[in-house]
Formats: sequence, C-alpha cells, structure tokens
Amino acid sequence: CNHFFGNHLFFLCFAFNALSSFFSCSNVLPVSFSLPFSPLHAMQQASSIYPAPAPLPGYTSVANRTPTESLPGDLAGVGPGGAPVSPPEKKRILGRSPDRSCTDVVFLVLLLLFWAGVAAIAVLAFLGGDPMRLLYGTDFLGNTCGVTKGSPHIPTSVELNLTSGGGSWESRKYIWYPISGEVVSGLSTVDALEKVLKLGVCVRACPKVQDKTLLTYTSHKVWPINYPSTTVLNRCLPSDSGDWLNTFPYPGVARLLMQGSVVANFVERMVAELARSWPVLAACGGLAVAISLAVLLGLQWVTWAVVHIVMTAMFLLLGLLGVTCLLHARDMADDLQLSGDVYVSIFRGLGIAFLVLLALYFLLAIFLWRRINIAIEILSTTAEVTWRAYGMLTVPVVTMLLFVAWTAFCVALWAYLESYGKLAVDQITIFSKDVSNVIPGGGSASNVPIELGNMTVNFLSQDSTRHWLSLYVLVGYIWTAEFLSAICFMIIAFVTVMWYFGSTTQHKPMPMLAVPTALWFTLRYHLGTLAFGSMVIAVLQLIRLAFLWIVERVRRCHGAHPLLFVGCCVSCVLSCAERLLRFVSKNAYVVCCVQSSGFCQGSILAAELLMANLAQVAAANFITDCIIVLAKLVVTLANVAAGYALLTFTQLAPEVQVKAVPLVLIGIFTYVIASLFLHVFSCVQDSLLLCFCCDMDQNDGSETRPYHFNAALSDLVHKYNVPPSAPAGVARPPGTRSSSVEVQSRPPSAV
Repeated sequence: CNHFFGNHLFFLCFAFNALSSFFSCSNVLPVSFSLPFSPLHAMQQASSIYPAPAPLPGYTSVANRTPTESLPGDLAGVGPGGAPVSPPEKKRILGRSPDRSCTDVVFLVLLLLFWAGVAAIAVLAFLGGDPMRLLYGTDFLGNTCGVTKGSPHIPTSVELNLTSGGGSWESRKYIWYPISGEVVSGLSTVDALEKVLKLGVCVRACPKVQDKTLLTYTSHKVWPINYPSTTVLNRCLPSDSGDWLNTFPYPGVARLLMQGSVVANFVERMVAELARSWPVLAACGGLAVAISLAVLLGLQWVTWAVVHIVMTAMFLLLGLLGVTCLLHARDMADDLQLSGDVYVSIFRGLGIAFLVLLALYFLLAIFLWRRINIAIEILSTTAEVTWRAYGMLTVPVVTMLLFVAWTAFCVALWAYLESYGKLAVDQITIFSKDVSNVIPGGGSASNVPIELGNMTVNFLSQDSTRHWLSLYVLVGYIWTAEFLSAICFMIIAFVTVMWYFGSTTQHKPMPMLAVPTALWFTLRYHLGTLAFGSMVIAVLQLIRLAFLWIVERVRRCHGAHPLLFVGCCVSCVLSCAERLLRFVSKNAYVVCCVQSSGFCQGSILAAELLMANLAQVAAANFITDCIIVLAKLVVTLANVAAGYALLTFTQLAPEVQVKAVPLVLIGIFTYVIASLFLHVFSCVQDSLLLCFCCDMDQNDGSETRPYHFNAALSDLVHKYNVPPSAPAGVARPPGTRSSSVEVQSRPPSAV
C-alpha cells in the first residue's frame, strides 16, 4: 500500500505542481506584495529584547567584518600560498529561505469556488426549505402539525371541533400514524411503512387504545386505534412497553416505527440523569483542563522515566505471556486425555512466538539505544517548547470551536435540504377492514382484500437533485474540516520552526508574538498548500466512504457475499493510504514552514528526509504515541475517579440514580479535552523531529552552516559546531563535554 500509493501520489503532485506554478503569487502579484521572511525574521525583530550572545574570544563574524579585513581561506578567494581558488557554491539551506511567497494558490481558488457553491446551495435551501416539517411532521393534507406558516390546507375551527380532540391548529403539535389493514393489507413491510407515513394525522395528544377510534378532519375518515403510543420527537410512535406486539397483526411496520421510540426513550432518560448531575459535570470540566495542563508541565521532567517504565513493562509483559503459555501447554500435555490435543500446540506456539518477540524486542532496544535516547531528548524539548509557547494551547481549542460551528451550519443546511420540495398529490387505496391473514401474491379468494376506494393525500415530493446537493455539501464538509485541521497544525509548526532555527544558543528564547506571527504567515502565504493537502485527504475519504456504502448495500441485499471480502480489503487499503497521506502531509507542511515550498515539493523533501532517518523517526513516533496514549489514560481515569468521589461523598448531585451515566460523559469530554492539549504536544514533536532531520542533513557545523540542536543532542549524535577561532578540521579536545555557555560552538568530535 505504501509503495503503490506513494508512487502515484508523487506523480499526481508533479502534475498539479506544473499547473499551480503558473499561478504562483510571485508571478501574478506585484513584487511589493511579497514580504521577506525567514525563521530568523521574528528573532531579528525581537533583537532589542533578546540581546545577541557574546562571541567567543578572538571571534569576528563574517557579517561584522569591515571591508578592510581579510576573509579567511576559501571565502577570500585565496588559497594556501596565495593561489587563487574559486568561492564555494552557495547551497540553499532549509530554514534560511530569503523570502516567502504564496504557494499553491490555484487550490485556494478552487476551495473558495467550492465554498461559493455551498453558499449558493444554502441560499436555495434556506429559501425553499422548512425544518419545521422535520421537527413536527406533515399530515395527510401536507400541513405541518402545529404550524400555520407553510401549511396549505389548514382545516377550519369548525372542522377541528367536530374531530377527535378538538382545539385549535396550533395546539395539534403531535402526529399519529394509522397502522390498519385498510392501508397495509397485501403490501410488503417497506411499502406499507411508506404508505402509513403519508396518512399522518395531527393530534393534541397521543391517542389511547381505550378511545378505540380516531376521527380525522376534512375527510372525516375513522381510523382504528389498535396500538399504544408514546411521544417521541413530536411523533406518536408505538410504545415498547407491554406484550401487545405479540398479538398485533402488523408487527413489521410497528417494529420499524418502534426503533425510534426505543432510542428516544433511552436518550430522554440519559438527559434527565445528566441534568441532575450538572454541578459535578461543571466541576469535572475544570478539573480536566487543570489535570491536562499539569501533565503537559510534568512531561518536561518525567519523559525519561516514563519511556523506561513503558519499555520495561513491555519487556516483562512479553516474557510473562511467553512463560505463561508454555507452562499452560505443559500442564495440558501432562493430562493423558489432552495429550496431543490441538490446544496444546496452540499454546505452545503462542509461548514460542511471545519469546521470539521478546528476543527481537531486546535486540532492537540494544541496537537502537542511542536513537531512543535521541527520541527522549526530542520529547523533553517538545514538552519545554509546548509549555513555553503556551499560546499554542489555544490554537486547537479555537479550531475545535470553528469545527463545531461549521458542523452546526452543515447540519442546519442538511435539515433545510431534507425539507426542500413541493407538495404532490397521491391516491391511497383503501381496502376492506383488517384482512390480516392475506398472503401477498397468493391465498384463497376469501382472503383477497376488497378495494373500497381511494383517499387523496398531499405529501412532500423530492427529486434526485436533492441527493446530489447533499453529496456536494458532504464533500465541502469533509474538505473544510481537513482544512481547519491543517491550519491548526501549520500554526503550531510555524512556532516550532521559528524557535528551532531562531538561534544556535543552548537556551533559545521564544520569539515575541510567536502565535500571531505564525497565524499571519499561515493565512498570508500558505492557505493554498493547506487547501491542496486537505483536498487530497478529503478525496481519499470520500472514496473510502463510497466503498463502505457499497459494502453495506451488498450486505443488506445479499447477506454473506464474496464481494464483502473484496470491499473490506479495499477499505483497509484505503485506510492505510489515508494514514500514510496524513503523515506525509504533516511533514510537507513543516517543510513549507521552513523554506516556503509548495505541497508537492514539500512532500518529496519530507519523504526523502524521513527515509534517510527512518529508524530515528520510527523510534520517536513510537515513543510519542505511547506517551500520548498513557497521558490520555491518566488524565481520563483521574478525572473519572474525581467525578465518582464528588458523586459519592458530596451533596453536589444527590438526586442522581445511575452514576454510570454522568461518569461516562465525564470520561468522554475529559478524553476530548486531553486530546486537544496533547494534540499540541504531538504537533510540536512532529515539527521538531523534521527540523532536527533538516538540521542534520543540510548543516555541517561550520560558521556559515551551524547546527541548531542543543548540547545534549550534540553529544548523542557526536556532531558539534566548529569554534569560529579554530581552523577547520581541528578535533575536539579529549574530555570536552557540553558547556552551559550560551554559544554552542565546539570542535567536531574525533570519532
């Protein structure tokens, strides 16, 4: 999946990049519209606040030399003995982009055009739709129950007083459906349900079985009341209480309507419990934020301990499982009756497999020990950056609020689209009363229903255009959701890149107004790249949803079918491709932050860097995933335990009957809050890891291309910055260790 999708992705990237290059901002817009930027830009602006570190003795930078001072060696164009040499070719270094311009503008234009289409659909739906039809339902005349606006055939007050219930039209906010042999005899369950839903009658309250009949208005049709009903979302649906369904002549239609009743009753009870426990929910919401912040703060010091505890636990778990399976197999083999049994072979094989995994795990831990330490140092730095740039913690929260607002808009738009249509007239055939023993397509002549006439009904007619409009809105919803997520990631990545490449000192200062600056550069230059990446992911998600829909349709129509296996395999491959593309896209966004490249070029550069540092990336990502999962579990379990204590030992919610209901909700929103805060940690780690790979690949520790990682990483990778006063090639003095001075300039290791 990785090989196949990767090749085709890069091929498509080259094709799209060829088109988008003609629309680059540097060619279309005036030169004055392009602002210079590099990750050092924010640091240069803040130079008055963060003074430059003192240089080493005898050091004079190239930028500070006077024209009369000679340049050393090859920089001056003079070699040893006065022989002229050509100056070295200037290499483009990641993180030192001299200017920044708009990227992938054509895809931003496509997204804006797509949003314009969604806006046009919204205007059309808001003008012609009426969500009240979905909320209260429409009767057999096409009227909305309890609503006068948009109801074309409202009966007069005299007609309403003559019918069952009486009262005004505004008081009839509930709709009841007749399930009678007069309309469902001889029909399949689905056809009968479609017919019943067209015959709804607006009532003031759900009718009772003791009333026996219900007289309708206008047509004065009398329907039998043959099932108990309960109110569910302004509908009188069959009740799930009692054993009346065992003797009901039309159980298929009743069960379909009863499903909504069961779900609604469950939701109603859950909402009542939550309403009684709101003080505990509010207190646990504040605790979730506090515990999440405390965990983020503690990760700066406990990362090393947590990683080693997790590695030791994995080692012990594999060994314990292997020994347990082998001992269990031996005990089973000692029994003469079970000797040679297949279960003995299964447990013996599992024990051997666990021990083999234990040996491989031990060997990997030994050979990757240095890379594991590098990953631990990167994670410690990640926690430090996350806590120092605390403004980044608001980025996922704001993104979540925008996502909720966008979701609410799309749900409202879907409701208007579902209620959009024109009233159509249909003729419903009325049969002789309650011929319940009719077999469709057969039976004796005495069991054949007799047609008594037709009943004219008005219903909301919807054409196939509505389905295509709903699909268009679905595409826009997925694309925009991925776009918002990409903006959130790039803002955090920009802050990380500016901090990492902003200085070569041991203790790097955080740039002033880092988050607003990152937001400005993201919105100003790189929305096109984010639109491109989110579009590719959205298309892949839509293809996967289409396959899942096909699989579900096949399962409903044919049950067990070979196509189900094929569909599941294709869905699995698409899921793997989506995960791969998300990973490549995030790293492409980081490269875009570093050197202002488009999505295609950034994807290729990110893939090259990741493949060149595959073991390091795998170790760091595995450890990060373990820490994030463990942190989420700690925050969630701690807050659930606090909620249980508040429910049990305090009087904040004494009326709660089922404690599991508020505790489940506390666990859910605590997990969401912890995920929001730890998402920042994950984004910073991804950005720092790629910055570290760029630093290792593009820099060599010289005066013009110094390393930017800290002293601890220098000791781990054995790469150091050459002191400016020392000639090239001077080895580091024996016993020299990391210094606490601000300037990290040391000779390269002799190793």
